[in-house]
Amino acid sequence: MLIETGKIEQTEPTLLEESRRHLPKLLIHDIDVLVVDYMGKNISGDGMDPNVLGRSLIGVKNPEMNVNQIVVLDLTPESHGNATGIGLADITTARLFNQIDFVAMFTNGVTSNGIAGSRIAPFMANQKMALQCATRLTLLPDPSKARIVRIVDTLDVAEIWVSEPLLDEVAANPALTQLTEPAELEFDENGDLFPASAPLD
Repeated sequence: MLIETGKIEQTEPTLLEESRRHLPKLLIHDIDVLVVDYMGKNISGDGMDPNVLGRSLIGVKNPEMNVNQIVVLDLTPESHGNATGIGLADITTARLFNQIDFVAMFTNGVTSNGIAGSRIAPFMANQKMALQCATRLTLLPDPSKARIVRIVDTLDVAEIWVSEPLLDEVAANPALTQLTEPAELEFDENGDLFPASAPLD
């Protein structure tokens, strides 16, 4: 789109509002545990889009979102070890931690004046333990009632996974459609949902 010289100031607010309408967003706003399969620099400059997560690196929360715990499971190969944005998560995995290029990540944090994004979240031995830990940290009396949402990454939220306590909310929302019947999460012998460098389809 071309904007005539002298009309940028009056045109920009309209364009910004239009761009916000097209940003990825979750249609469920009250979440106990948000599970993000992948973070990475090829997904967002912050590793994970703060607009989707409902929180930013400077601690500002989106009033429309209420996310208790954020778990990130893996880092995209395209990030080359730069895990900037890991500070947005509450829990992560040893797999992700072991891929971090700390020089690249800390350099990114310093040059962008966003060192908070390089703070390391506690990391669990595998993905199953990461999910269990995050669920426990919600302090819910009955963990089976946890409102859990799982996404591939913050760019890909067209199809999401939700826990059974959210099914009634999905059914009541005309913008959401249940695609499959409830099923248990399937972990492999290592306690992971998917192998390294193999995102879900």
